Amino acid sequence: MLRVTAPVILVFLLVVLLTEPAYLSDTGRYMNEIQNHRAHLVAASRDPFWDFGHLAWRPLVNAVYGVAGGAVQKMRGGDARQALAWLMIAMNILATLAAVLLLWSLLKRHSNSLSAAIGSAAFLCTNAVLDYSRSGSSYIPALACLVLALWLIQLPHTRQRGGDAAILPAALAGLSLGASVLFWLPFALSLPAAILYAIYGKAPTPLSRVKLATIAVVFCGLTIAVAYAAVMHERQIQTLAGFKEWVLSSTNNLSQTDKVKRAVSGIPRSFLDLGDDTLLLKRYVFHDPYTPISIGRVLFAVGTIKVLLFYLYVGAVVLVLWNQPGGRGILLLLAAGAVPVLIFAVTLFEPGATERYLPVYPFLFLAAACALPAGGGSYRMLHWGMVVFLIGVLCAGNFYAKAGWRGAAAYRAFLARKNAIEAQAQPESMVAVINFWDPLYRFPPLRLLDSQAQPRNLWVYDVIEVASTRVFHWRQEFAANVQARWSQGRQVWLSNRLLADKPLPEWKWVEGDTGRVPWSALREFFRSLDVASGAGGDDGFVLVAHDQRNLERIRELSAASNPK
Repeated sequence: MLRVTAPVILVFLLVVLLTEPAYLSDTGRYMNEIQNHRAHLVAASRDPFWDFGHLAWRPLVNAVYGVAGGAVQKMRGGDARQALAWLMIAMNILATLAAVLLLWSLLKRHSNSLSAAIGSAAFLCTNAVLDYSRSGSSYIPALACLVLALWLIQLPHTRQRGGDAAILPAALAGLSLGASVLFWLPFALSLPAAILYAIYGKAPTPLSRVKLATIAVVFCGLTIAVAYAAVMHERQIQTLAGFKEWVLSSTNNLSQTDKVKRAVSGIPRSFLDLGDDTLLLKRYVFHDPYTPISIGRVLFAVGTIKVLLFYLYVGAVVLVLWNQPGGRGILLLLAAGAVPVLIFAVTLFEPGATERYLPVYPFLFLAAACALPAGGGSYRMLHWGMVVFLIGVLCAGNFYAKAGWRGAAAYRAFLARKNAIEAQAQPESMVAVINFWDPLYRFPPLRLLDSQAQPRNLWVYDVIEVASTRVFHWRQEFAANVQARWSQGRQVWLSNRLLADKPLPEWKWVEGDTGRVPWSALREFFRSLDVASGAGGDDGFVLVAHDQRNLERIRELSAASNPK
């Protein structure tokens, strides 16, 4: 077994050891919420620990921490936050390994060994997996549970004998499907495809296949229902209004515009690291006056070429499978998995987020593995084109983009800037930056296990959060936070970038991206505040003066955000 899976395990080790994620989602927030829950700082009825969209993740991490947290904390120098981060990341790494080995076994049942290995390696090297496999989020554990369910539902003895032999695997598959939904609710969108996979399978008779699917559905439903009922009891939710409030509390105040446009690049960005080239497309579409982009530069950007290759690859898979005996069943399975996810991403979610499309991954890579050996003969060129895309563009391209050594210079610059503000700012100071692209905001959550990267006694605050309802009242929110800090005797610092005449391209600001906040409004607002001393030079920070003029301005805005 080890000899056969060695190539997949080797790719897994290379990914874990030699690449770095570019995004860890809400890992830091999960750490805070678990710590607050353990300290009983929040009432159960308001505790985000029992999040509607990620019901099982925080409780599972908390349970593991209760067992192993003490030992890990000693290993991490006594730092409880570091121990919690280490555990969450370790759980995701193990879930990634489980997911890829199960996926390899699943693909091998439907294709040959080489195609299964290529498909599994490509899965490991997708942009989303490279990021979230080292995060503290629940997306990869949810994906591992989905793959496990598909693997269980088509166990060889189940396919061959059916009957009573199928009951236990089908029940376990249902439990695993339910677990995937409990880890992240959008995995419910993969349930139609999972059920279809059971019916599409190779159990002896149609009746046995329907029985298999029914058992899985029943156990999946029971798992979800029991878990949500238990949490609703814990949170004391007894009314429809209370349930609605709980649901809305898990939306993270998302508010995105131009969703169809964003989906065009958002879908391939889940699989391919497009670097900053997606910003070129945004700047062209929104006619950014600060960084004008020509159509020629957009068309010939590496990221644009990757997007084109992605859609050509998907088209090639569809063409090959459509003309292959039995291939249309695989396409139907892929459609059942992809269409619900795409519709909900465009209508309800944020279609540019890479994790949105993870529920489709098992079905897409199943189609990919089945298309590879079918691409010979009259489709020889397509066959080699698909191989080149998966190995050369997806695996090699993403591996190079995420290689750890490539971010060394940017990390050194971040440390110099962080050290400069820490040398001047008082403990517990607030440091306002433009958005999450600022290195002072972005690097610490990316390097949770690097104590040198963590700001010491500073609160870094992003003024503008794209795709969030926060942009509706960004001035009032800033003022309320300033007033709170000043009332505690703390300092407030501003990034010099907020005062610049225009944003530099490397700051990754796109005029019009929020649809609501022009750079001129941001600049003029912060220039209206009195500032005192500075730190860190031109790309450093300035202290907001705690004077009468600023106090009146801040009080006025704070009052506007809290009408009586």
